[in-house]
Amino acid sequence: MVYKKSIETRRKILSVTKELVLEKGWNNISVRDIAELAGVKNPLLYYYFRNKQGIADHIFGSLILKTLDYAEKEVPFKDDGMLSHFLYVSLYYRILLEDELYQKLYMESTHPFDSPVENVDDYDLNYMVTKQFDGILKAYNMNLDSTALKAYTISAFSVATSIFRNIIAGNLDLSYKDAMFFISRFWIMSVGIDEKIFEEKMNKAIEMALQVDLESFVSDDD
Repeated sequence: MVYKKSIETRRKILSVTKELVLEKGWNNISVRDIAELAGVKNPLLYYYFRNKQGIADHIFGSLILKTLDYAEKEVPFKDDGMLSHFLYVSLYYRILLEDELYQKLYMESTHPFDSPVENVDDYDLNYMVTKQFDGILKAYNMNLDSTALKAYTISAFSVATSIFRNIIAGNLDLSYKDAMFFISRFWIMSVGIDEKIFEEKMNKAIEMALQVDLESFVSDDD
């Protein structure tokens, strides 16, 4: 009973945070605002989340894990690592472009990729993507040392962040498809993977991502 109430309280905090973000924007709400609307005291909120940013981290982390799970279900990574990775990335960035809540959080809060944690856990997203990069390279008989691999992860994220935040802000007139090709091409091609393979996988991933009903997909991401 206590465990069930704990889950419900956590979900309530997440739910009201989303409501407030849509209503006022991330930068215009406080922990007190969230706690009051959720009907809890500030100390209890900190029991579930380390701070305000921790709530955003959880919302983003849950979405990313969900897109990763979806990609794994549709295309197991062991069967086609590149297509599976591209499907995850394509679906994730489509959501950022089309869903108001995640768009606001993406533009105003600190994205989990910006602050990698020291220990590997569900929210060490840099670790997840680095592992995927490594798996893709190994599938094509290519290897990078750990430092170079980490640099690829950081640079891929930095490029994607700059491109999509500028698209959302209206500073860059680039289509979703062109943006996906832009952010993925530089690291795939630079390690020597054939361009025809890259284009085939990316086109297929985008096609699959566009078939997803986003409204139902994001409706239960707590």
